[in-house]
Amino acid sequence: MSAGGVQFGAHTRTHARLPELAPDAASGEVAASRADLARILGAPPTTFSFPYGAWAAESVHTVRDASFGGAFTTRSRPSYADGRVLLADRIEASGLESLRTFVRRQRRGGERP
Repeated sequence: MSAGGVQFGAHTRTHARLPELAPDAASGEVAASRADLARILGAPPTTFSFPYGAWAAESVHTVRDASFGGAFTTRSRPSYADGRVLLADRIEASGLESLRTFVRRQRRGGERP
């Protein structure tokens, strides 16, 4: 898939809510997930998604310190180049809706019909 242009990002090793972890445990989750993917893919991922969209200021610092260039929340709305690369919004593509519905959501800024 990587050879076909699909980009993979990290998401922690055990899908833990980062704000609920001690700082060392959160750092371990983030760093280990990056290392695991680097080993599998042959290159480290450059993006991260906060599990459950749960983040706090410390979580953002942890992700930045792990050398990620960007990170995503679960806020369903378009993301713009406004400098918040470690708290970028996104429009989820779950695969549970038709392409037509997904495109319609894109046009509406992520709102579900």
